Amino acid sequence: MEFLVFVGFFGLLVSLISLIKPLTKIGIKDRETASYVLLGSFAIMLVGGMFVDKSDDPAGSDNVANSTQVAPAGPGISAKQAGFITAVGNSRERFNSAPNELIAAGVRADRRKAICNILDTRKVEDWHGHLIRLSTNSGGAGILAVAIGSDIQLTTWSNSFSDISAQTLISPSDPLYAAASMLTVGDAIVFSGRFFSSPQDCVDEQSLTIRGSMNEPEFTFRFSSIEKR
Repeated sequence: MEFLVFVGFFGLLVSLISLIKPLTKIGIKDRETASYVLLGSFAIMLVGGMFVDKSDDPAGSDNVANSTQVAPAGPGISAKQAGFITAVGNSRERFNSAPNELIAAGVRADRRKAICNILDTRKVEDWHGHLIRLSTNSGGAGILAVAIGSDIQLTTWSNSFSDISAQTLISPSDPLYAAASMLTVGDAIVFSGRFFSSPQDCVDEQSLTIRGSMNEPEFTFRFSSIEKR
């Protein structure tokens, strides 16, 4: 940018010099005086250019991004839930700005450590979210998914095969099934339940790719209670 400005001013100087002779014809008596007039004008413009406001110039501004994403504020959100949301959100930002796959993989490992530090137990109580899925599988078992932050889901499995060990699907005979049936997708809810341990993400996450896991994680969750706020 500075080089282009210098070239521009140099071109302007050449143009001004070319006007010396015409100026002598409109009242300035000699070439030396005309030169002083033009060079003085050039100096004023040059000094003025040094003080041009560069606040709109990306190269002249502070472009360092704030790496801390604050968890959404809300009444009743526990420190544990806020910390979980922040850990996942910050890791997403770092992952997407990683210059190569090795560093990106390291960000996932860092996220695992952060989540494990926050979740001293896999059970959580009275977390807040919004219901984004309420359905049943082919066997009639209930499927739930809750959003607790930007593109962060806690969800049951959607099929019996994947759910063999976790047992997150809700049986029609479970009182939770009746409680969930009173809700509507989009409802603000408060819920309790548990995550499942995982060596890769600290708690089990269902995405098939690392990009899906980091950008739109779906953490496996078994609900024990759920109600509308």
